[in-house]
Amino acid sequence: FYIVRLLFTEAVSIIEHLSRESFTTRGIQKIWGGPLLVIGLTNPADIEYVSKNCLEKDLFLMKSVRGITGDGGIFAPVSIWSRKRKVIIPAFSPKILNSFMDIFSRRCADLVDKLKDLSGTGTFDISPIINNFTLASIAETSLGIRNLGGMNDVVVSDFLESVEKVFKLASNRIFSVWLWPDWIYKLSWQYRHFTKHNDKIINLTNNIIRKKRNELKHVDLDAYENQTVFGQDDKVDSFLDHLILLSQRQNGFTDTELREEITTFILAATDTTAIAICNTLLLLGKYPKIQEKVHEELVRVFENANEKLFKDILNDLKYLDMVLKESLPSSGYTIPVQTGLVISIWGAHRDPNYWGPDADCFKPERFEAGSKTGLFIPFSTGPRNCIVVAEEEDGPIPKIECKFSLMLKAKHALVMYLLLVSVVLLLWYLLFRNKRRRLYQLAELIPGIKDTFPFLGLLKNSYNAVDKAVSVIENISRETFKTGGIQKIWGGPLFFIALTNPADIEYVSKNCLEKDLLVMKSVRGPTGDGGIFAPVIPAFGPKILNSFMDIFSRRSAELVDKLQELSGTGTFDIWPIINNFTLASIAETSLSIRDLEGMNDIAVSDFLKSVEEVFKVASNRTVSVWLWPDWIYKLSWQYRHFTKHNDKIINLTKNIIRKKRNDLKHVDINAYENQSVFGQVNKVDSFLDHLILLSQRQNGFTDTELREEITTFILAATDTTAIAICNTLFLLGKYPKIQEKVHEELVGVFENHNEKLYKDVLSELKYLDMVLKESLRLYPPVPMITRKATEEIKLPSSGYTIPAQTGIIILIWGAHRDPNYWGPDADCFKPERFVAGGKTGLFIPFSTGPRNCIGYQYAMLTAKSAIASILRQFKVVTEEEDGPIPKIECQYSIMLKSKHGYPVRLVRR
Repeated sequence: FYIVRLLFTEAVSIIEHLSRESFTTRGIQKIWGGPLLVIGLTNPADIEYVSKNCLEKDLFLMKSVRGITGDGGIFAPVSIWSRKRKVIIPAFSPKILNSFMDIFSRRCADLVDKLKDLSGTGTFDISPIINNFTLASIAETSLGIRNLGGMNDVVVSDFLESVEKVFKLASNRIFSVWLWPDWIYKLSWQYRHFTKHNDKIINLTNNIIRKKRNELKHVDLDAYENQTVFGQDDKVDSFLDHLILLSQRQNGFTDTELREEITTFILAATDTTAIAICNTLLLLGKYPKIQEKVHEELVRVFENANEKLFKDILNDLKYLDMVLKESLPSSGYTIPVQTGLVISIWGAHRDPNYWGPDADCFKPERFEAGSKTGLFIPFSTGPRNCIVVAEEEDGPIPKIECKFSLMLKAKHALVMYLLLVSVVLLLWYLLFRNKRRRLYQLAELIPGIKDTFPFLGLLKNSYNAVDKAVSVIENISRETFKTGGIQKIWGGPLFFIALTNPADIEYVSKNCLEKDLLVMKSVRGPTGDGGIFAPVIPAFGPKILNSFMDIFSRRSAELVDKLQELSGTGTFDIWPIINNFTLASIAETSLSIRDLEGMNDIAVSDFLKSVEEVFKVASNRTVSVWLWPDWIYKLSWQYRHFTKHNDKIINLTKNIIRKKRNDLKHVDINAYENQSVFGQVNKVDSFLDHLILLSQRQNGFTDTELREEITTFILAATDTTAIAICNTLFLLGKYPKIQEKVHEELVGVFENHNEKLYKDVLSELKYLDMVLKESLRLYPPVPMITRKATEEIKLPSSGYTIPAQTGIIILIWGAHRDPNYWGPDADCFKPERFVAGGKTGLFIPFSTGPRNCIGYQYAMLTAKSAIASILRQFKVVTEEEDGPIPKIECQYSIMLKSKHGYPVRLVRR
């Protein structure tokens, strides 16, 4: 029952309810929290007895407080508390307190000056000002530090905010039963938040102790003890002076104990005093008649004392004392051993059995000398007590709403929050966190994106995720440049590592061959399990590629003929024409199909449109985490749209395979293998011929695997090559001087080779090769690839350990622009950086390692053939750039290409 109440009820309501229940049961209530038994007390006699005879604190309930204070003061176990108590008590003797009166007087004057600035300005919250006052007073009187180490108001406010945060988190843990086990608590966000703010408090106290130790390092302890019993001479020693000096003796306080005592004292004294002041002022504002009586007493007493504030005068303020006390407000049962006892001070101060039927009323007169009152213990009681000792309401009961945060504080606005927690979900979450605890331990050590939201991480970019994808890739990449080429990325509970460090990328590419299925499942929609495996590597050998040169030459000439029709017509988007060219070249060279089943231009355009659409949907799913679960994705409109266009691609590849199987059905596989090692004879065999013939053997490719391989090759090769060509032409249009250097090279090389295009000629185009590589460096067609760490791996360069089953994102875009390896001009278009012997960073436009793209040389030959043919005939004109850093707005659609197409104008040479 009480666990349910704790989930859905504010803590103050629970305290009030249990206290009022105890009023009807002789001041005692048992409280069950599952198997845990706690006794709540408000009976004065029982409280006095327990306070004197049960000196041990209930560690189970108070462990959240000990996270802040350690074994400091009132929260320490008895064995530690009793030793410390003897040392601490002299620091708070009456004479010592009286010696602080000049400081109190000056601090109060400073407080009044601050409040004068706010008088007449309307309503304001007085608690921050009072909180600053109490902290400053405590620092000067008890710590001997006048300005907290020179801290300004901003730093003091930051410290007080940290105090408030740790109190809130500690109180939340007390009333959150599921957070009581340490192993669960340390997995929660509350623990990390608590540690962050608690560290600020610890750092302040460490600085205070260090400064004070330095001031006292020349004090002779023997002389100090001989000349004075602490607090019995005229010198004003502070609490901190006393503890530090006595720590030089055997059995004195250690540095940790000193810090715990000072932290306990600062936190306890600051908030308790500030709350007492604020509550008293707020009550006096609600009861103006009582406030007037206090003021009359103040006028009378201070007039007789020449308005000097000192302890004897304060003792004359009898009515103010009654107001202040009013604002702080044997059963015979046997308590089982090891039972936690909760002394409800709130309840003891409001029990009508002892305070009368007006126990809830604000009535200072109840504290008049000789009057009968109930148990009054605002600062505890017994041996372990504390040694430091608005609108007008219509009704008699001040209805000040309070919020529990270790101590009661007034709320100035109604705050309602509802905690909807399902036990099943809670248990699942805890098991989930516990199972992945090794991941969280390692992830904590890896640098991460600074602006990520708690839990959400990159999910904050979910709205219009595709539009933001390029900027996210860029932002993460640039963050890695500052942290050794590595960043952790959270997407809700999903954990990834992003890499741009060359050595780490090379290591991962060679040792982590598995793709990350979670990220890549969207791409596998169109390609299935298509990939480039060992059996197909011979299809891209040097001799085979050289045999394609006649096809490249003819296709490039046809491309030039198409462009001649558009030259002089103004600006047009060159992308569709280049895309058609790359598809036709791939079909003829690698699939041995010259006209794609006799498809006309409209049918080819329709096919390319379907390719574009499946890439769009796949990229949208890649960056839309909510679409990763298959059952959600299959309910979406994206899935239906994807399926429609993917079916067109599948049907084309099936027709290609069926026609090619028919062409090769009379080929004897044994004779084929005996007469030729693929690619080592003059006959031009295609990629598809090779796969189909090998599929006749045992363990050859099935029809499905054949289709997946062909689909993968068509989709990957068509778009990557087209993007490389378009980006290069577009950049040359932006930088006409570089374009002219390319043209001069073309003229010189082709004149020496009778104007014929073949592989050896292309290999002599050194500057064009540098331009093409620089284009691929700045705008890689595939900006990122993924791998999966199937087991824990340690990266050789950054030195971080990657948890098992972690998705690794290799940011090609980032690796190509890291100024740590490419220099400060990494974002500039500078082909000369690829001059032979020049130092460059990692260049991997087609991946790296065993799973790199084996069609790299094929794509480079196709691109160089097309670019060389175009630039020999035309000058490409676009809007020139005004600086060395090109500005091409890109979009992510699995591939990275210009968002607004490639508008160019061609001028015949």
